[in-house]
Amino acid sequence: MHDMIFKYSSGETLIFDTESCHYYMDIPVLYNLETYVNKPIRFLFDTGAYVTVINKSTSLFFGFDKLSPVIEHFPLTGIAGSCDASLKMIPGMVIGGKIFKGIKVAIPHDDTKYCILGLNVIEYFKYIFDSEDNRIYISDNNNYKMPSELMSASVLNVSK
Repeated sequence: MHDMIFKYSSGETLIFDTESCHYYMDIPVLYNLETYVNKPIRFLFDTGAYVTVINKSTSLFFGFDKLSPVIEHFPLTGIAGSCDASLKMIPGMVIGGKIFKGIKVAIPHDDTKYCILGLNVIEYFKYIFDSEDNRIYISDNNNYKMPSELMSASVLNVSK
């Protein structure tokens, strides 16, 4: 059951799931620099995860396993356990109307339950958690220097 929904100024939504007590964000992901995948991917918002994770079943479904060569293999460890993973690069994600190109993601060799939005993406923004009002405020992190050029997301097509 999702009982709290937070809107980012450009339309992204943070969802608080009262059953799991986790925050989620549905993010459009690019299959290439001109086309979105056919629907946003739901990511668990995890400030304790260094790298963003796309689980094996989502990667296979959208074909991310075939997009780029493996950068490296490494053990992926988290609170739920550990497994081997491949570090790959996806073309980009669209957050706040900006395209963040060349996002490194871990793809676990075993299927995991969640796709995780890690610090390598979270750091692009400032987040203020207001536990008293059960709100999250999101704004641009003006102190963060973008490693890649930005494009307007409005020029992209959505794949079918």
